[in-house]
Amino acid sequence: MARDSQQRLLRLRADDAGCVRQSGRSGTGRSAYVHLRGECVAALAKSRGIVRSLRLQLDRDARTDLVRRLEQSLGELAGSNA
Repeated sequence: MARDSQQRLLRLRADDAGCVRQSGRSGTGRSAYVHLRGECVAALAKSRGIVRSLRLQLDRDARTDLVRRLEQSLGELAGSNA
């Protein structure tokens, strides 16, 4: 599978407190990218890839909460693009 450009992906970054936030292309520290598609965001709850990429200790409940927040953001993005 070919890689998408970063412009088509959502960048996630862990802040100093270990909270995962959406981030623009600026900012320091470790980051991870996810497609702006519901199925890719939903896969984060099952996968430990985000944990490895950001070097965080996130249990399944924390990953599920992250997915819920990202899905809400995606809905807001879709609404603003309509």
